[in-house]
Amino acid sequence: MTHSIFRRFAIVVALSATFAVVVPATISALSTAQVEGALENGVQTAVNWDQGCRSYLSNYPNATFRGRGENNLRTQINRAASYVISMWLSRDGYGNASTPLTVDYGTSQIPLQINNVTFLCGPLVASDLGCSSSITGSRLVNDSSRWVSSASDANDRRPNRLGSGCMYPSKTFVRRYIVGLDIDRSQTTYGGRIEGGVGSHLFSLRQDSTRYWLSTPSRIRYVPDGPIIRSGQIVVRMYYKSYSGYHSANEWAATKKCDWTVPDVTAAKSNLNINRCATNSVDLKIKIVLKQNFTLTPRIAVTPNAVPEGSGSAITVTPSVQNAGPTATDDSINWRVTRFDVAPGTNYSMGGSPDEPCTQITGEKPGSCTTIKSGSTQFNIGSTPLEVLSNTIAPDVPAGTRVCYVTSVEKGSTANPTWKHSSVDCVRVERIPLVHVIGNDARVGSGFFNTADARSKIVGSVSTAGGSTGEYGVIAPGAVDSFSSAAGAINGSSAAQSTWSGLTFANSFSTAPTCAPSFGCFGSVGKIPKAAEFFTSPANKNIIEQCNLGAQNVTLSALGSYTCIGGNRLNTPQHDIGNYRRSTVIYTTGNVTIDKDMVYSQDPLQGDNEIPQLVIVANNITVSEPVQRVDAWMIARGELATCNIAPPLTVSQCNKQLKTNGPVMASRLRLNRTYYNSTSKAAAERMTLRPSSYVWANQLVRKRGAWQTAYITELPPRY
Repeated sequence: MTHSIFRRFAIVVALSATFAVVVPATISALSTAQVEGALENGVQTAVNWDQGCRSYLSNYPNATFRGRGENNLRTQINRAASYVISMWLSRDGYGNASTPLTVDYGTSQIPLQINNVTFLCGPLVASDLGCSSSITGSRLVNDSSRWVSSASDANDRRPNRLGSGCMYPSKTFVRRYIVGLDIDRSQTTYGGRIEGGVGSHLFSLRQDSTRYWLSTPSRIRYVPDGPIIRSGQIVVRMYYKSYSGYHSANEWAATKKCDWTVPDVTAAKSNLNINRCATNSVDLKIKIVLKQNFTLTPRIAVTPNAVPEGSGSAITVTPSVQNAGPTATDDSINWRVTRFDVAPGTNYSMGGSPDEPCTQITGEKPGSCTTIKSGSTQFNIGSTPLEVLSNTIAPDVPAGTRVCYVTSVEKGSTANPTWKHSSVDCVRVERIPLVHVIGNDARVGSGFFNTADARSKIVGSVSTAGGSTGEYGVIAPGAVDSFSSAAGAINGSSAAQSTWSGLTFANSFSTAPTCAPSFGCFGSVGKIPKAAEFFTSPANKNIIEQCNLGAQNVTLSALGSYTCIGGNRLNTPQHDIGNYRRSTVIYTTGNVTIDKDMVYSQDPLQGDNEIPQLVIVANNITVSEPVQRVDAWMIARGELATCNIAPPLTVSQCNKQLKTNGPVMASRLRLNRTYYNSTSKAAAERMTLRPSSYVWANQLVRKRGAWQTAYITELPPRY
């Protein structure tokens, strides 16, 4: 739509210092395309206007031009079925404002125009049916030829001849004189000011070929307070004076009447000066849409990346969106944070279609995909953090489950305004098995007498789901982390470590950084006692049964099949490892595999000399997966492993609880059981040093007829 259809007035004579008298230039009826481009919402605007007039007139179906009072058809036409006068704001050069005005990012001024039109409703346009008493309101309403009823047809028709009654329009023009233009800051997104327009006139004059009497627009410039970086609206408050002319298209000769009067101007007159009319105001609005060019990258981060099974831990979910620009988005970019669970042993995949998150995820646990947070945000250039969320993983979620999160935006970029998703970040529900050391201290870092000590640390797990603990002292040359002493967190705890570390010893003033989080760092822990040397010493062969197996690798269930150096075998019923009744030490420089439960006899004893004990001394000792109990001393110069399956393990591997009864000494201790019981909070490995071991060792020494100090150690009191 160009400016051309507005240029249709010829100035003929000056009427006052503020405006000129005009007479119409000849124009043709407007096409549908011209009306579409000229009115605020195109032809639909005229449809709405004419529909309003028609609807009103339908209330008076029996009114005629000769009727009286409310039944006078001309009276009802004059009230609400004659003219519609409208003003609106649009971009410069285009009357149609149905589409929001699109501007570039950073725009600092916008040319606009103020439009004005006088529209003639159906009763005042051709065809003129005269003043016959047969002309009724119903007849006019049902005469579809005169009404604009479709947005695809402007139905422009010539006005009926001038007159004061029947179907004759008396109005010939409307002049509006703009005396002020302000920005309504309470409604305008960008503040600002208006340049130009004040002192101009909007003059809509009768045209004999059209029902659309369009004014030449008043051109203005909007200047915002700062560059436009978001969509919004502009509201211009226009102050103006207005009068209408009647009976003549010549403004000098026409009868004029103020549209809003002041006390001394109440009647129509030909010599009326518009400045005497009252000032009225109107708000003119236009929507602004930022011409956007952005690319969004949703992101997600979760901490921690693993939680203990049964802990009911809260996960911190941190979603954000990165906008690469070069423009910000509008206010209506919707985003979501979605959670879904992946069952143990299964996997998931994200589809490549630009659809809603849950439609793109496959392999998730049925029914687990859910939106945990959503919103709508304007994303400026750079990173926009969304709300940091706390999401709880229920205690009954099984180990091996992955709880996954993804951030999504509904409009990923200007080029591809569809759903876009972040990478997926998951939290694994892990079975963090517990260990309980009962009946003695838990001590690490000590070497055998012929090996170096190590700066070892103790790292366990303490949560509301249970806790790793030592019944007495906990001693390490390195840090002690999440491992309670004095059985302080044997049933779990959510309190600080200091509350359950009463017997966690340290004798070094230097704790940082080697002892973060400041527990442990026992400077010198001493050597592993020489128990192996004592039991295998030839001097003790008469007080304990010894079986030197040389370098053989031994499977404990087949113990009776091995020949000890010297020719003897441990193959009597008393050597049955399921009901062991002997005091025996077996030692080898090879490896020992404990493949069946090793259980001391529960038969009644006649004295301490009948206490059964088995001492196993080997390079490496491995406890097989099915074994659940080992009653024995286990001394491994190399490694002692509680499972014969190499890590990493699943919850279905080595998932039986292992109970050991007897001292445990090793250069390296691998606790690889995966057992967990959320009800009892029992440990995967329960390692107990029972009093019977002390009593047995005491009577063994007494058999030698002399007391010899094998080793000295301090034991903490038991609480």
